[in-house]
Amino acid sequence: MELTAQELQQLSFFLTKCTLTGDQSLAHAQLVIKINQALQSIAEQQQAAQRQASA
Repeated sequence: MELTAQELQQLSFFLTKCTLTGDQSLAHAQLVIKINQALQSIAEQQQAAQRQASA
């Protein structure tokens, strides 16, 4: 399942609002990191596509 950048941002925002304890908070932090990495990857792909389009 592919999520759009906007959906990932909304998910990240929602997760950031949640407060969890112990093991849950570690898994939660790892998930937020993965979402942020996915957003970074999407942004890089979009920039590369724009560069190719303008070249």
